[in-house]
Amino acid sequence: MNKKQKILDAADELARYRGLSDLKINEIARGARISDAEIYKYFRGKEEILFTLVFRHFTVFLAGIEERLADATDAWEELRRLIHYHLLYNDETPGYVRMIFECRATKNFYTSRAYELARRDALFFKDILRRGVESGQFRQDLEVTMLRDIILGSIDSIAISSVIIGEIESNVSEFDAVMLLIKPMLMKKNQTTPGKAERILAAAEQIFAAKGFAKATISDIARSANVSEGTVYEYFENKEDLLLSIPLKRFDYFVDEFAETIRVTGALKKLRTFINYHSSLFLTEPEFLQTFLLQIQLNANFYTSKAFKSFRSYFKIIEDIIAEGQLEGSIRPDVNAAVFRNMLLGAFSHVAIRWVFLRRGDRINQVREIGHMNDLLCSAVQS
Repeated sequence: MNKKQKILDAADELARYRGLSDLKINEIARGARISDAEIYKYFRGKEEILFTLVFRHFTVFLAGIEERLADATDAWEELRRLIHYHLLYNDETPGYVRMIFECRATKNFYTSRAYELARRDALFFKDILRRGVESGQFRQDLEVTMLRDIILGSIDSIAISSVIIGEIESNVSEFDAVMLLIKPMLMKKNQTTPGKAERILAAAEQIFAAKGFAKATISDIARSANVSEGTVYEYFENKEDLLLSIPLKRFDYFVDEFAETIRVTGALKKLRTFINYHSSLFLTEPEFLQTFLLQIQLNANFYTSKAFKSFRSYFKIIEDIIAEGQLEGSIRPDVNAAVFRNMLLGAFSHVAIRWVFLRRGDRINQVREIGHMNDLLCSAVQS
């Protein structure tokens, strides 16, 4: 190994625990087992060492990206893999995390070779997002640059929380929660042109939320869906059938989507992920939230309908998680799964009703309350 390599390896190892700005040249020299003077034969100072190390990390990192994306089937899978790889790499190389933040605070970094590689990394995200838009998988009005910045900013903030502050277990432990937030921003509600039945259901959801079930009329819904009243009756028997068809379609989709989304292991992590998922899907669908809470959940006929069977499949996820946790020992054996299920669903309903009537649009407080609710509910069952 040549001396330049030894210097870089020593600095890289020391940066795992402290930023390079806190290191002295003699510490790096001691780690490389050379004299201080020899370092200056290869580098002008710590800044050049820093930029060279980051360049080396980016070279390895970019090669890893290409390997991980090689057999991805579509843009969504590429995006998932790319974000997961960023989080995993930050866990495996905490020194790199510290160094990249130091670089960004240094003006000369933005004219360095390392920055050119950082731009290539960001370009992977833009290319994936553009391909998703062009293929029709992502929404056509997607602000690609804005979403790229949201994703990269999220990865940075998670790295600070994990590596710098130490308030979360690891970067990659946040993966599922991040993807649950990103997906609604880029996916269409329906990827294909909706048929008449779908248009009628979407219109009904909006009308019921705005006017309430009693005041809404079939003519209102037909007009909003751009169909005739007769067409509505071709698909739905009456107004109540239309109302109860909304959750049937929704909860079938939610069950399938949660199964595809969750990747964490361990019942408590799955429970936290489910609570975040349940909250996020309602927050991103305010009309459905209001219609379900006020028009469907309190309708006695809902509980004998096909829609309720779909809802049962959805909330069985909670019971299955509790059973899994009791088997692995992370959840107390005396927890009654059905009682806890009702507690979770009831707690969310009460909090969400308050959001609907008292604090519409106060998203920061809503997210904070979801976190508090998650902590309390998980503490109720944890061994």
